[in-house]
Amino acid sequence: MALSAEKIAELMAKKRTKGAYEDKLHILMTESDEPGIDVQEQWPLDFGSKNATALYQGFRNAAEKLEIADQLDILQRDDHVFILVKSRVSEMFEDTTDETEAELVATTA
Repeated sequence: MALSAEKIAELMAKKRTKGAYEDKLHILMTESDEPGIDVQEQWPLDFGSKNATALYQGFRNAAEKLEIADQLDILQRDDHVFILVKSRVSEMFEDTTDETEAELVATTA
């Protein structure tokens, strides 16, 4: 009997893969330009049904191992884990600040 998509997703979410946290952080840092992600939404097959506390600790340990912990904010809120890339978040708000300052100068000139 074939497995249902739901059963396959459940099995995938509960499996352990050595280096999975490090692999995902590497992808986030090198192949993505996202300033922040919700881990369970970004990688539902890998982490969708994992406990938020375990995810938080796994990503914190992976960031330390990869020596990039100072580049990230890893946050646990309610049942979710969020990873923010500090430099990208900073750029987001710098752009907004520059636009606001330009608008202010234009309206006061």
